[in-house]
Amino acid sequence: MEPLPPDHIRLLCIEAGSAESPIRCKLQATSLHTPPPYEALSYTWGSTEQESAITCGGSDMLVTRNLFDVLQYLRKPESQRIMWIDAVCINQRNDQERTEQVGMMKDIYKKALHVVIWLGRDTLEDKAAFSLLNRFEDVFAKHGLVNIGPESFSTAGLPKMGDPDWVALVKLFQRPWFRRIWVVQEAAMACESTVVCGSYSVKWDHISNVARSVRMNGHLGQFPVGFFAPGISSVVVIYHLSQAHKDQDKTWGLLGMLRLTRKYMATDPRDKVFAMMGVVTTPGSMGLDLDYRLSAEEVYLSVATHNLEELKDLELLANSGVSSAPENPKLPSWVPDWSHRNDGRAIIAATAKRVGFCASGESQPMLSISADRKILTIRGAVIDTISQLDTSVLVEEEESELDHTSQASQARIALRSKACFANFAALAEGAHKFPEGHSREESLWRTLCGNQTAGIPPERAPPEYATAYRLIRKYHKVTAADGSMDIAALHRIVVPVDYSNFTAFMNQVGEHCTGRNLCVTAGGYLGSVPNGSITEDKVCILFGSRVPFVLRECGKGLFKLVGECYIHGIMDGEAMKRGDMEVLSRDFEIA
Repeated sequence: MEPLPPDHIRLLCIEAGSAESPIRCKLQATSLHTPPPYEALSYTWGSTEQESAITCGGSDMLVTRNLFDVLQYLRKPESQRIMWIDAVCINQRNDQERTEQVGMMKDIYKKALHVVIWLGRDTLEDKAAFSLLNRFEDVFAKHGLVNIGPESFSTAGLPKMGDPDWVALVKLFQRPWFRRIWVVQEAAMACESTVVCGSYSVKWDHISNVARSVRMNGHLGQFPVGFFAPGISSVVVIYHLSQAHKDQDKTWGLLGMLRLTRKYMATDPRDKVFAMMGVVTTPGSMGLDLDYRLSAEEVYLSVATHNLEELKDLELLANSGVSSAPENPKLPSWVPDWSHRNDGRAIIAATAKRVGFCASGESQPMLSISADRKILTIRGAVIDTISQLDTSVLVEEEESELDHTSQASQARIALRSKACFANFAALAEGAHKFPEGHSREESLWRTLCGNQTAGIPPERAPPEYATAYRLIRKYHKVTAADGSMDIAALHRIVVPVDYSNFTAFMNQVGEHCTGRNLCVTAGGYLGSVPNGSITEDKVCILFGSRVPFVLRECGKGLFKLVGECYIHGIMDGEAMKRGDMEVLSRDFEIA
């Protein structure tokens, strides 16, 4: 490819053709300031192991099978179609060009007349999925954009909870596109876009309305959206980010965006950061320039040091710590490795300000980073030690791919839930330090949900969650050893309840318990700590932080950061009021 002049891009001119004819196209360089009318493509690259040939400018070019499908479906039968497609229009072998072009992507998608969001080829189930999307459109036409949950499916004219159409829609929202890091920028910057899945299509605005309407109640049919339909959360994030740009809302910083997109996929680990740099609305939150000559470790270290040294934002540490993923030996434990999800860290810290948590009271951060950027020295105090742990797994990662319409699958989930809640209650018997007015049961259910709701914005968990907790325990009492439920017995012990509270509570428990273990401390507190925590790990307050942290001694006076934690009874600064806090205060050197 010929080098591009400054502020220029390449456009792909796709020749007209039938479905069976070879794909021919050519590249055309143009100024981004005065481009011809063009569309932009948002899609998942797909595996490079299965490539297909097209003709570009008279020469053969290999593209991924997914892009080949896109070109086959989208080319027009009688006229050319002009599109910007990153894999073809950027010289991927030239780091300098990649840096320049990726820095322009925000404007590339903003200036496009239309953005095509390609989910992939359609399957037999997609007919049902798109039919159900159309039924949502009827609901919105009659009632406006309303929150829709299990208790309102039938009255809204939607299928019952067990209907297979919900399975089809869940699988649509499990498509890889929704988990790709670059789609956030591509969809949020688009003026107009259409979601295309093979021969089916729907306007993005409608997909957005569906996602927003079910997000609050948290269910697509019988499926909690946070775990089984990650695409719902992705669409909601894109919607709010797009609105922030329209409203000139300056509160969307880089760290918050990195946390929200932690689970998303990127072929290049640097893109976990670079893909977000074009959409933040707080430029001062970045602390580095987009540059593909930097290694992933250099990029991640720059983000960490900027947030700690310049912004004094200890929420950065809540995204860090030991995890189940292979550790990067080039990164200290206090630097988040954004290349993997790290067991869903920063659940508490992310919402702590909104909910009102402030474990360190009015204290201010006191920290420094060594010249080689390997050691973080930070002021704080050890306030307790983990003495008991329950490692039950409430939701298995692979569960999201199972057929939840089968009795075997439902039985497996029911039995796991019953066993886990029994283990949680047994562990809680070892706790004895509860906030004034809180029973052991209340301390347990508040710990299980992180003492907050899943709403936007979140709030402290309401008293009604107690009823939801007792209801799930009643379900478990009538769940037999084979996972079946004695419906007659259930009717005898269950009185009518607000099902929306039950749904909200269980959704929040599922979210909060993912990647976490219930614990009891030596001081008798009940809490939840990150996976990978062990007995004798220290529960610490780091001055200036809204949440406590788990630290592990690793010899020579050094500590490793395990992660943030929730300890019921110290989230509101109670530990800072101890008379011996000044004596306990010390500097931690974290490697």
